[in-house]
Amino acid sequence: MSLKIKKISPESAEFNRFYNFPKGIYPEDSPKWKVPEDFDFKNLIAIYGVEDENNLLARAALYQNPNLNFQNQPTCSIGNYEAENHPKAAQILIDQVSEDAKKLGAKFLLGPMNGSTWSTYRFAESTNSPFFLEPHYLNYYQKHFLNAGFKSVRNYNSKLVEEIPTDSLEPENELIELQKSLKVNVRPINMTDFAGDLKKLHELVHQAFAHNFLFTPLGKEEFVQKYMSTEKILNQEYTRIAEDEDGNFLAFFFCLDDHLNPAEKRLIIKTIARHPDPKWKGLGQLMGSLLYRKAKKDGYQSIIHALMDEDANSSSISTKFAGKPINRYFLYAKEL
Repeated sequence: MSLKIKKISPESAEFNRFYNFPKGIYPEDSPKWKVPEDFDFKNLIAIYGVEDENNLLARAALYQNPNLNFQNQPTCSIGNYEAENHPKAAQILIDQVSEDAKKLGAKFLLGPMNGSTWSTYRFAESTNSPFFLEPHYLNYYQKHFLNAGFKSVRNYNSKLVEEIPTDSLEPENELIELQKSLKVNVRPINMTDFAGDLKKLHELVHQAFAHNFLFTPLGKEEFVQKYMSTEKILNQEYTRIAEDEDGNFLAFFFCLDDHLNPAEKRLIIKTIARHPDPKWKGLGQLMGSLLYRKAKKDGYQSIIHALMDEDANSSSISTKFAGKPINRYFLYAKEL
């Protein structure tokens, strides 16, 4: 039976059929449904599907983010990838997306990436012990990408602290003195002016991550709109901001509870950002030590440092706090 490929836009009458395709390949209790799928409509070129008669077998989106480049070359990304375990359909789909990316002038195709690192990206090595907000895909997706000529270009990991240490941390009085000497105030995020804090976080995050792998800028209004949606899931007491005497943001910890595993009181540290000025070196360690002490006092049983670049400083912070790897994630690239 012949397979055919179809290309649609978000305005297409078929968009909902393509959007709902994953419902037919994941079980109802899958972690997949805990987080809505994100499409980066600003950078979206088209959505592709491979069909057998009228049945979708695979689906993906092609993105062209003008600020995204790999090895200093123009780069597109393939994201929102979902497929039956049908290698031929997967090959047809990825080949078509690759061909169209090349026509757009791209020298590389990155994936999986829904437009940028601000959205969902990376495949997990294992899906055996998922946690809240972890990317969740079917295990054979990596094989689809490798068979289509992709190679891993960046590795990430998540680490679990099973017993929250306090004995190895700096004494609490020393932490307080260090905080005073740095002249910083560490406080929870302000939920009564959440948008106001997000606007100031926009500047800090762009300063902290400007030189990160595949970083692309995001406008302030887009940033605020995107992260306003986290209001209901973040842990206010543990999402912490360090600011100087003038109220300038210097460091940030974004934390939430593991809503996927309610049987255990577990905290997830999702994002750590610090101002790049060398004089603030150690501020992340200070905030981490204060957070660990509070978590122990509040009865948390474990902490996950989530989705860290294996080459990034946040991974070394996790190691200091005794985190052990529990999963790895891979981002792939294909030369066109």
